[in-house]
Amino acid sequence: MRRAAMANRSQLPRLLAGKNRLGRLEKEAVLDEVLAKVTPRRAARRWLMIAVPALAVAVLVLFVLPRDRKHDDFTARGGSSHIASFTPTCNGECTRDSKLLFDLQGTTGYRYFAAFAKTPAGDVIWYTSGRDLSRELDHGVLVDAIVLGADHVPGRYRVFGVLSDRDLSRDEIKQLFDDAGQPRLTPGVSVIEREVVIR
Repeated sequence: MRRAAMANRSQLPRLLAGKNRLGRLEKEAVLDEVLAKVTPRRAARRWLMIAVPALAVAVLVLFVLPRDRKHDDFTARGGSSHIASFTPTCNGECTRDSKLLFDLQGTTGYRYFAAFAKTPAGDVIWYTSGRDLSRELDHGVLVDAIVLGADHVPGRYRVFGVLSDRDLSRDEIKQLFDDAGQPRLTPGVSVIEREVVIR
């Protein structure tokens, strides 16, 4: 005859009390045993779910995607687009007979510069055109200052700086603007508008 299995220590008090259900401590013990058996498999599965895609990306980057050109210490970094910067300024307040300077510090990639103003009445005053920036800048400032003459009555002036890859005639510069006076987007040309107050 086969002998019945003996109850473990946690079952004895429960059985003697006439309860046929697991107590809280027994439920926690059963849960701990189950988790101890299942957790290593889940961790391994989770690790594989992370490792396999990461490995696939690494293989793709190393072998499939085209390799970038070799860079040395003298390779230019950053964007290659032109940068336009223009600020008309006087030494102090702009008044009649004072000198108007064109600060072009930070401008890169453009070779020629032109500037004109629209008076408060809407007339155009040309300051300069066809200035070669490779020869006519001194510490980022155009070498020739413009003397504000009698044609500069007090008021707010809209001053336009035109930076370009090639020398533009005044007629070509006029064609850069639409009928409303707004600059058109043109490759190799940047038009910057600033305001100068003449007192």
